[in-house]
Amino acid sequence: MTESKRTSTRRTMRADAARNRRRILEAADELLAQYGERVTLDDVAEAAGVGVGTAYRHFGNKHNLITEILEHYLGQIGEIAASAARRRDPWCGLVQMLEETCELVAGNRAFMAAMTGSHENTAVFDRYEALISRPLGEILERARAEKLVHPEIAISDIFGVISMVHGGAIFTHTVDANHWRRYLTLLLNGIRSDRSPGLPLRPSALSVEQKRQARQIAMARRRR
Repeated sequence: MTESKRTSTRRTMRADAARNRRRILEAADELLAQYGERVTLDDVAEAAGVGVGTAYRHFGNKHNLITEILEHYLGQIGEIAASAARRRDPWCGLVQMLEETCELVAGNRAFMAAMTGSHENTAVFDRYEALISRPLGEILERARAEKLVHPEIAISDIFGVISMVHGGAIFTHTVDANHWRRYLTLLLNGIRSDRSPGLPLRPSALSVEQKRQARQIAMARRRR
């Protein structure tokens, strides 16, 4: 075999490996969203259309795979925070960060499964929390200086807001996939310190019947 053919073969193999890795990650993301952390690497390999050996060569075990998915999501949140910190208006930056972060995690069962299913989830989250805290701290510092948010609002409160919105989204997304936006607006209006009328509440509140439907679906899932 000539050197050019060897080089071409190596490139093809690298491209195939990258494609298989991407398929495994995409399949794992979908399965985690449906079944949670009980998904096995064998399940993922089958859904991705690759051999089990290929899946194990790429990740070694399920927990390594889940950790990579978690790092991907947390990396996206870090990019969102950095972008929001560049906004000239700190209130707009805070709203942007919360809206985009909550849009990423709202109803995202794969994200939460990765959070709870990775053996290294605490270390991974601590690392990214430190990364996210820097731009978020800058936003809050400027917002407090301009008296746009209550002076006692802390970085940990913002992480709490994200968790609360996610919890509400998980409950309501079966009847209204965008209802988390209303909860986020309620929380943002509570954070704001000046006397502005606040952000308009959208979408409309759920009806009693929609709440009942959401509760029934949640209970059925717990029984599975």
